[in-house]
This record gives sequence, structure tokens and C-alpha cells, in this order.
Amino acid sequence: MSIEKKIDAIQEDVTEIKTHMAVYNEQLKIHIKRSDLLERKLEPVEKHVSMVNGALKLLSVGAAIAAIIEVIFLLGKK
Repeated sequence: MSIEKKIDAIQEDVTEIKTHMAVYNEQLKIHIKRSDLLERKLEPVEKHVSMVNGALKLLSVGAAIAAIIEVIFLLGKK
């Protein structure tokens, strides 16, 4: 095979690679757009989960305090 044919084959490969890269870049743009949209949709859910977690922690602390007070009263009656 002559040098010119080898160079032509390499150029064809490079052109094909560039074509694939262009397609992949467009697909990546679409993927990023969809991911950003889904992340924005999840923000209210994440806020709600944080609020519920905070409420449950507060409830747990309150229950622990109530249990301690109850034990103190029960021990004080003896």
C-alpha cells in the first residue's frame, strides 16, 4: 500500500471520528439538559425530606426528655 493510500485511510478515520464526536457532543448536551431539569424537580422533595427529618429529630429529643422526666418522677415516688 502506498503512502498516499495510508494517509487517505487515516484521514477517513479522522473524519469518521470527528463525525462521531459531534453526535456524542449533541447527545451529551441533551443529557445535561435533562439532568438539570430533573435536579430542579427534585429540589422541593429534598427540602421536604430535610423538614421531615428535622421534625422527627425534634420529636425524638422531646420523647427522650419526656422519658427522663417520667423516670425521675417514678424514682421520686419510691
